[in-house]
Order: sequence, then C-alpha cells, then structure tokens
Amino acid sequence: MTGQRSSVLPILAGATVSFFLFSAAVQARSINDGIGRTSFTWLKTVSDAGISAAGECIAARDDLPALLVHPAAVAGLETPTLKMSFVSHYVDTQYGSVGYARRYRGRQLGIRLMYINYGEFNGRDINNQPTGTFSAGDVGITFNVGKKLRDDLKVGAQASFITSKIDEFSAQAATVDLGILYIPPFEGLTVGAVLMNMGKVLKGYSSGYTETMPVYLSVGARKKLAHAPFTLYTDVVFPNDYDIIYAYGIEAEVKKTLFLYAGTRSLSDIDRETQKATTDFAGKITFGFGIDLAGYRFNYAYCPDDNINDVHKITLTVAARLPHLPGRPAKKQMPVPSGQSGQVQGTTSAPVQPVTVVPIHEESVTKVDKLSFHTIYFDFDKYNIRSDQISSMNNNAALLSANTTVKVLIEGHCDERGTDEYNIALGERRASSVKSFLVDYGMDPLRITTISYGEEHPADPGHDETAWAKNRRIEFIITTSSNY
Repeated sequence: MTGQRSSVLPILAGATVSFFLFSAAVQARSINDGIGRTSFTWLKTVSDAGISAAGECIAARDDLPALLVHPAAVAGLETPTLKMSFVSHYVDTQYGSVGYARRYRGRQLGIRLMYINYGEFNGRDINNQPTGTFSAGDVGITFNVGKKLRDDLKVGAQASFITSKIDEFSAQAATVDLGILYIPPFEGLTVGAVLMNMGKVLKGYSSGYTETMPVYLSVGARKKLAHAPFTLYTDVVFPNDYDIIYAYGIEAEVKKTLFLYAGTRSLSDIDRETQKATTDFAGKITFGFGIDLAGYRFNYAYCPDDNINDVHKITLTVAARLPHLPGRPAKKQMPVPSGQSGQVQGTTSAPVQPVTVVPIHEESVTKVDKLSFHTIYFDFDKYNIRSDQISSMNNNAALLSANTTVKVLIEGHCDERGTDEYNIALGERRASSVKSFLVDYGMDPLRITTISYGEEHPADPGHDETAWAKNRRIEFIITTSSNY
C-alpha cells in the first residue's frame, strides 16, 4: 500500500551507518597522527553560506543550500538551478564556486566550477634574498549525478578533478564523493551521510613524498519541528586528519522570506591547547541569515575567529519557477458534485472538489467535465495517503479504469509553511505517492505524469489551519482524452 515503507530498508540503513560509525571510531583513536599530512585541505571547506552558518552540518541536508554540496541533494530536483558562492577567507585568501543543476533525460545532473586564490607571496632564495612575488591558487571541476530510488531514499555521487599551482610548481588530484539521504517514518526527520574526498593525488609537488586526500565521513540528522518555525541539525564528522568533530545548527524561519542561522563545531585537542579553550566548542560559533524572494535565495554566513581573520561567506541561488501548462485556464473553485457532503474527514472545512479540467478538443468538454476526480488531502509535512482519503483515491482509480484513454497530470500542493524548495520537494513526494497508489491499482504509469507547485497555488489564501488543511492537497488534471 502506498505510504507504507518496508521494514527491511531502515534496518539495512541503520546497519550501514553503524558499520561506518564503528569503522571511523576505531580509526579515530590515532587520528591526530594525520594532522598536517593531507593535501588539498581546502576541499573540506563548505562554500555554501546557508550550511556554514548552521554549524556546517551537511550530512542530512536535503534543501537548496545542500545542492551541489551534498552528493545526493540533487536527486529529485525538478527546476533548473544556478548557484554561486563566494568566501572571503583568512588573510587575503578568496574561495568561490559557480554551479548549475537540472533534470536531464530522467536523471538529475549538476556541474560546479571551484577556485581558491591564496593571494601573492614574497619569494626569497636560500640566502634569504628577495626574488620577487609569486601567486598560488587551485581550481577544480565537479560533476554530480543523483537518483531518487524511492520517495524516502536518495543517493548521489560526485567526481572532481583539481589542479593546484604555487609559482611554477603544480599538482593534480581526483576525488569521488558519495551521499545518501533517507526520510524515516517520523514527522519532519531526515537522516543522511556523506563520504567525501576519496581519491588520489595524481601529481604531487614533491616526488619523494606521498600525499593523501583529506577524506572524511559525516553522519547526521535534520529535524523540522511541526509546531515551531525551527529546523535542527546535528552531524558527527570522522576525518582522516583531525579529531572527531561534533556539529550542531539551528535554522529559524522569522518570516516567509527571512531565515536566521546559528551553529557550533567542536575543537580538536590541539586547537584547545593552542587557543587555551575551556570547552570543546569555544571559538567555533557561526551565525547568518537568508532571504528568499521570488526564486532567488541569498544566504550570508559570519564565521568569527579569535586567532585569525574572520570568515565571511555569501551564496546566491536562482531556481527557475515551474511553468504553467500551455493553455491551462486560471484556477477556479468548482461546485461539489451532488451526493457528496463537501467535507473531508480529518480536516477543517476542507471540501472534496472535482478537478479543474483542461479540455483538449472543444467537442469533448461536456463529457470530460463529468469525470469528477476527488482532491486528495494530506497531513502537515506528510506525503503518505491518509486512511480517510482512501475512498477518494479508489473513486479516482475507478474513473481512470473506466476511461482508458484518459491521461492525467497529478499536481502536488503544500501549505505556506516551510521554504519554497522544501515545499516543492514535499509536493513532488505527494504526487509520487498518489501515482504509486494508482499504479498499484493497475493503472498504466505512462498515463500518469506528476508535477509539484509547492505553495504557489493555494486553494485558500488564508493563513490559518483551516486554509492550510485545504492547501495540503493533490489535484488531478486531465491532459489527454483521445476518444472525446
């Protein structure tokens, strides 16, 4: 039945995470031995300001800030998205990236270009005599592919090639990142893991020294609170060149377009000694804010450092809006068919309404309008079909079975709470859940397409639970009816 998850998958996921945790914990006993022995350490830097401001918790991020950062975040992407980040790092070091992701032939693909400029240095010879200035910097390119294996499980991979240059010397490396995101059957919860920077130094600065990449495993969780405008993050990071890191973050939705972030990360034993810190989290507090306006998302992160220069990060993400169907009329409320009460169980004044129809041929209008598909309603932050909606789903399935030439578009809608990108993803999951129900019923999947409008088309413009209950819904749109 749609909405029910196999009990095997959580067990396998838990066993896999436990194995990685155990393996990393064993290796972490002597983790300090690796400090200072890895190359391309800037790959551990998270350029996205939204992630950095919330403690750099990345493992369970399944939102716009995670795009092109978490390998699996691209899975399920429906809208072409451009993302640009800039980091004003220590001293005069600057780091930036630009990326683009979109759906292509049934897959979600992304590409990202990265650079880091370390500025200019004063050169000296073996006699300590000045030889002039020289520059240093790195550039890289990353390819990202993701796949949604099922509504509650995403996986992804990234492959990168990086080249580094110091004066006339150069080095190259190649890496692979893996990621997984899982949504367990608990309201608002996402868990995930990333394994980053696995790879090899293809050409080092010195032929007599073996260089390794800064590999790390991060496992974490993300919890969106149901009755408060807060999202909580936590990660445990196991690097091969550092102590185990514990990270915590929080995101507050102040207004529909304004978000505040805060976070903290633990210090290593060496950092504590160097900074004479009294706690593991001293000096590792981050702050930031985000503004979301009409498909543009701007994030800023402030990462203060008492010993070196403070770090500032900014990220601009531009997501294309989902297009309306050509020739589709404006949304309008249609009368409840005779014999229906107009009330959905488990909601407040949420009427069962037939779908708005898109006629393909003028002569078909009368007969098509007689197909009264029911609107399907959902609980807050849920995409499984409620028990009180099963009869409506059976009605819709029966209509499709009796009209074999009819094809439908299933629209996913959400209430106004949550970010635009979160609600687009939630609406997609709701549409996929309804499609799975119909396929299990015996429908040909080629007759059914899905789309998500998130919160863009509310059935009720109100801002209370009564309106929200009507807006968390699925609507059926007839797109083809060749017999009419």
